[in-house]
Amino acid sequence: PSVGGSDSGSEGFSSTSRGGSCEGEEEGMASRPDSESSEEDAEEEELRRDVPQILDSMNEASNEVNMLERQVHAAQARYHSSVADCDIFYNELRRKNGRDFDRVKAYLSAAQQVKAASHRLQSIAHDFSLAGTAVARAQGDQSSSDEVETLKGRQNGLEADYVRALREHQAAQQALENVRTQIGDVAIQDSLPAFQELQQRQLKLVVEHSRMQTLLERANHSKQKYR
Repeated sequence: PSVGGSDSGSEGFSSTSRGGSCEGEEEGMASRPDSESSEEDAEEEELRRDVPQILDSMNEASNEVNMLERQVHAAQARYHSSVADCDIFYNELRRKNGRDFDRVKAYLSAAQQVKAASHRLQSIAHDFSLAGTAVARAQGDQSSSDEVETLKGRQNGLEADYVRALREHQAAQQALENVRTQIGDVAIQDSLPAFQELQQRQLKLVVEHSRMQTLLERANHSKQKYR
């Protein structure tokens, strides 16, 4: 009986131990899905909180795209209208001035060449003056001979550029004078106001085209953000 009792007790203890072990494993297995589910719920909750902000951003981007597209269409309409007006004015100018139109146009083109040559000449003269100052400063500071020679080389190069620019400016002035002599001051003075208005219209076209391109770039950039 004592042996039987001992066996029975051992079996009971073993069964209890095994049972306790299985229950622990089952609890562990059950707890992992609960943890994962909690993490998923937290992520979903975070996403739900972000949804209004995301929608607001998308709506704002959509509104910006629509606004810019309207501005682009308006700018395109203004530009095409200005082009048409400029063409009408140009043709009317040719009709009124007849053969003098092309000659006065050539005079104004020559005048623009003189302005461009004068601007280039002044720019090079300014750089040449700065180069001379740099050489004098380097020599006064007893800089290395290599540095002084480099500065002198730049100064000599600018001097050569200035001589060429001066010749171009003189040639442009001579060409302008030749055209003026051929046309005559009276024809130039009579046609000049109309041509000046034409230049203003053409300048307006350039400005409107630039504004239109800027709006197009902004609209395309906003579309990329919206996507």
